[in-house]
Amino acid sequence: MNVVIFSREAFFAAAVIMGTWQQASANIQIEIDISNLNAATLTATNGLSLINSNSSTFADGLTLKDVFSVDASGFLFSFSGSTLSTSLDAEVYSNYDVFGKDLNIFNLYIEGPESPLPSLQNFSVNSAAFGGSATADLSAFFLTPGTTGDILTGGLGGGDLVGQWQVVPEPGHYGLLLGFVGVAFAARRQLLRS
Repeated sequence: MNVVIFSREAFFAAAVIMGTWQQASANIQIEIDISNLNAATLTATNGLSLINSNSSTFADGLTLKDVFSVDASGFLFSFSGSTLSTSLDAEVYSNYDVFGKDLNIFNLYIEGPESPLPSLQNFSVNSAAFGGSATADLSAFFLTPGTTGDILTGGLGGGDLVGQWQVVPEPGHYGLLLGFVGVAFAARRQLLRS
């Protein structure tokens, strides 16, 4: 029976790769999955809010800064089947538009004499920033896998920093897999030497 002994270097490399990947993904509050651009999905992670705030409304919404690689100003769109909201509120983000390189998400509020005031967006550093998901047709826009950026309260430039978004699938996942392949290859070579 052969006994495989891993080198300290192989264990160290695997630990560094896993630690870096987990640390990077822990700071993300919304992932934008572009596997199918006709039905791109914005999904909340369990990332905590970076602020305590109730200073802006769902009509103000959020700005996801620099999501697009080129200026892609567009028109008003509606999410398909949105459940995306702050983790502390029942109201959902039902609409999105594109302003420059930014993606603005919000709940359309039409002002009128009978209209209720728009709800506040509530964030707490002790809670996940968001919950749920929303589907959007982003096929007309340019997104780069693996990019990240800031999520700010408010539209058209934004306000307070809530957290970060990330476009997936992102290259870091492939790097993690490549690291595991490297460790497996080193183990195989060690096994063959025995």
